Amino acid sequence: MSDHKEDFIIQPQINQDINPDSLPEFYKPLSRISTDVDFEKDGKQVSFIRVPHSRNDSAWGSILIPIVVYKNGTGPTILLTGGIHGDEYEGPIALSLLTRTLKLEQVQGRVIILPAVNLPALMNDSRLSPIDNLDLNRSFPGNRDGSPTQAIAHYLDKILLPLTDIVVDLHSGGKSLDFVPSIAMHRLNDKKQYDDTYKALMAFGAPYGFIHSEVDGDGTFDTTAENKGDVFLFSELRGGGTVSVEGVQVARNGIRNILEHFEIAELPKIKAPHWNARQTQVILDTSHSDSYVRALTEGIFEPFFELGHEVKKGKSIGRIHFMQNMNKKPVTIQAQHSGIIVGKRAMGWVSQGDCLAVIGNEIKG
Repeated sequence: MSDHKEDFIIQPQINQDINPDSLPEFYKPLSRISTDVDFEKDGKQVSFIRVPHSRNDSAWGSILIPIVVYKNGTGPTILLTGGIHGDEYEGPIALSLLTRTLKLEQVQGRVIILPAVNLPALMNDSRLSPIDNLDLNRSFPGNRDGSPTQAIAHYLDKILLPLTDIVVDLHSGGKSLDFVPSIAMHRLNDKKQYDDTYKALMAFGAPYGFIHSEVDGDGTFDTTAENKGDVFLFSELRGGGTVSVEGVQVARNGIRNILEHFEIAELPKIKAPHWNARQTQVILDTSHSDSYVRALTEGIFEPFFELGHEVKKGKSIGRIHFMQNMNKKPVTIQAQHSGIIVGKRAMGWVSQGDCLAVIGNEIKG
């Protein structure tokens, strides 16, 4: 059970006819989002979290975000999330399949599954929510009284994270990026937290593992959970706005391995042909600022590499073509860092500042 349990305050039921804004803070519900799920009750519960969303065509409308909870006896609590960005599909698919295969009697502890956290974005096939144009993964710790995206971030921060010990947040590259199938963690100052997270990273069993520093870590789910002491892993499972067969397989296998690693559940191997590795294969450091190659101008980017290829510092990795002016020569892009190409721009047209490639250094031993 999480050490953060004391942060979870059960609020008294409030007469729905009373305006909560007129009540003292003590009587205000901790979140405007509600659910009929009882997180302390043994059993499997399939329901929704209800996000109030009044709009022109639905005065008392709500966004109903699916949630599935398994609880069986005592043990750790793991939170599995997908769809924080709505153009990343492998995670939602893998978690949807898990809810159909995981049996209550296999669980020891608690498993909370949110396969489509940012449901409006997922239904809109977009990274950002179409409701308020916000990035959920840059909206933490959220705002109880804010827009739907801010309210969802607040609910995760104040209601769900205090229950959890482990979080696995399944991402892909979305429409703009493509990655090798990988599992990632951050560099952490707390040695025990770092060691526990690293062991989980290795146990996930992905083709690649990243030791990562965020380009922009403020307001992320990752940092919020880590600051509460949780083990936090996040994936990159291909991208380009498509569904990768390999990405789904790596996600399903990784979830199985993590549940077994923390002794929460033991699931059978998925029948071959399928990715069934029991340990992450290659560990890469992507925390260096020069790991990220960016466009300094706009045009069509022509890469000279494929994912997984090795590059040397100073060598050309691609060029940008200026289709507006045939008198202007293409600009060659050079690697500022030696290593393995683990991520690349998925879209041909690039603008100034866009990420063109991510280069990781292999960590031996």
